[in-house]
Amino acid sequence: MRMADSSRSLSTNGTCPIPYPDRFHAATAYVASLPDHLLTDETRLLFYALHSQAAHGPCEESKPWGWNVVESAKWNAWSQLGNMSQMEAMRLYVRTLDEEQPEWWDRMPEVVPADTPAAASPGNGVSISSVFQEGTWVVIQQDDAKKPVPRYEQGAALLGGSLYVVGGHYGGRYLQDVWVYNLNRLQWTSPVPAEPKAAEPPGQEGSAVLAPTGPPAAAGWSVTPLQDKLLVMGGHIKVGKLKKGESLPQMPVWVVDLATMQWSSLTTNGDVPCSRGGHSACLLPSGDKVVVFGGEDSRRRPLADVHILDLQNLSWSTLEVNSKLQPAARSGHAAALYQGALLVFGGGSLASCFNDIWQLDIDRGTWTKVTVQGPSPTPRAGHSGALVGDQWYILGGGNNVKGCTDMLVADLSELSSSGTVFWGKVCSVPPGSPLSSEGISLLHAQDLNLLVAFGGYNGKYHNAVSVYKLPTFAQQTQQQVQPAAPPQQLEQQQPKSRAQLQQQQSQQQQQLQQSPSGQRSQDGQHPGRQQRPEANGNYQQDGAASLDGGSPVSSAAAAKGREQNLLRELALAREQLKRDLVAAKQQLELVSGAADAAKEEAAVQVNMLQQQLAATQARLGEVEKAAEDARHALSAEQAKALRLEAQLAELTDRLSSVRDLERELAKYRKMEAEGAAAKKGSGGLWG
Repeated sequence: MRMADSSRSLSTNGTCPIPYPDRFHAATAYVASLPDHLLTDETRLLFYALHSQAAHGPCEESKPWGWNVVESAKWNAWSQLGNMSQMEAMRLYVRTLDEEQPEWWDRMPEVVPADTPAAASPGNGVSISSVFQEGTWVVIQQDDAKKPVPRYEQGAALLGGSLYVVGGHYGGRYLQDVWVYNLNRLQWTSPVPAEPKAAEPPGQEGSAVLAPTGPPAAAGWSVTPLQDKLLVMGGHIKVGKLKKGESLPQMPVWVVDLATMQWSSLTTNGDVPCSRGGHSACLLPSGDKVVVFGGEDSRRRPLADVHILDLQNLSWSTLEVNSKLQPAARSGHAAALYQGALLVFGGGSLASCFNDIWQLDIDRGTWTKVTVQGPSPTPRAGHSGALVGDQWYILGGGNNVKGCTDMLVADLSELSSSGTVFWGKVCSVPPGSPLSSEGISLLHAQDLNLLVAFGGYNGKYHNAVSVYKLPTFAQQTQQQVQPAAPPQQLEQQQPKSRAQLQQQQSQQQQQLQQSPSGQRSQDGQHPGRQQRPEANGNYQQDGAASLDGGSPVSSAAAAKGREQNLLRELALAREQLKRDLVAAKQQLELVSGAADAAKEEAAVQVNMLQQQLAATQARLGEVEKAAEDARHALSAEQAKALRLEAQLAELTDRLSSVRDLERELAKYRKMEAEGAAAKKGSGGLWG
């Protein structure tokens, strides 16, 4: 068959541009057309094993006889691949060919023989999801020269077969890059922003858009698809210390045009909410409004408010809540729109994590805590959810103790009729897997019938792309979802003795009302007999013996009457207990809500006190350091004063000695003067 010229023109540097599994089929066709001397025996053996794994799965054939060296080598090579997924085998096959023949696609013969195995051209209608096994997670290994750095709390959206990833958090810093993952080609690409007035060449693989004119680096923002655009709101950003009286920054709103990758900042009006991260944003069915719930503000305080952005006039409004019961403030929750109502599951705050489900009637502004049945999920935050029909899949997250290693599904099919959601466990994931991470993204690729997961952190940052092929609807309801039985089914599962007893009583009543000849009067009684009331309220037919008479028929009727009275009393008591239970449950929810609010307020106060204590301790440390420096300076001055005093005493002693010498000198001078005067006055021998 002839390979399409249009797809060949897309080739860059010999890289095959067509998606999987067509890329794998083209590679097998090329390898089959190569002469034997161009590939070593080891390479051909590897190609055989990978092709067998991709086409048939793990090796289940019996080992050939030892004397057949070639078949034994093939069997050993295939068996060593173990439980490798078919998709991974296809990817490794193409990767090996890329290493052996880097420009094989450009050298691909224009005409491929008809008997070449699995020679397929692009656009033959084969989906990438056909190579994945239903009900199994597959982590796709990436060999791209450049790919996004590991991260969590990134923004993510899925349009068609493309996964868009925006920003996130990695290694203590926020990210600003934009990446696109092509699910059909299993490749990371990064579109280059087009110039406003000039066309740009196709984007190069393995580079990131730093978006210099886009939003600042952030994490925990919401990304909402809008046709061929992405609406990006909020996000955790690095904010300096607010001055006294300064208000929190407002919620930023950005739009990126996927055709040109140009960012635009939208100026909104109305009651603009404060900026936040870890919130949820859901597009209403009308397509012209976005509802935002919860998150954390710039001071990391959890929020529980609801805001609506009108995309036509870019006006914000705050939803007035009219119900007493409301969910506690939270962030890192999962949210979805189901039948026009907003559903919120889980999330966390400074003090705790939650596992409750709340439903918001947006038109009425009322919150309702949803009744759940089935295994109670572990409280969690930082998880992600994907709504597929009536099934709400939940993956990842963690709490203050550990990460969550289960994938859950909430069956919403009876939510509108009975107000009940049924929890079920889909599968478990290993503790160190990227699927058991906080800040993970889970999205539904509807065209491919796949769940796609990316990123997360569980002691290690992740950038793996994982896919889960959804089962068919029948398998989904029968195998995957195993919720607890609804009340009607629970009644059917009770012992059948009660139903059998009621059936026997009905048969006895019919026997009492029938004559031996089968004739009955118009009122259903035997002719000539009338009913008369007894003291206990039952009715007994005239002509029939009383209980004291020992008649079996009258004994059965009396027993039946007593049993009916007992059943009625039990039914009334049961209804009363139900009403009491509902009232007690409502009271408990009110108390629990108040306790949660008090706990949350206490946690906020404790956090503020801890911050104040830390600031006071820091100031105390500075004062103590200054005092210590002053003590050192004082000690130095005291030592200096002591040295000066010693020097002064020494100088005083020297001065005293000098004065003594001066007095001695004056004495000698006086004596000398007196001697001289006496000598002059005597005149000598001749005077």
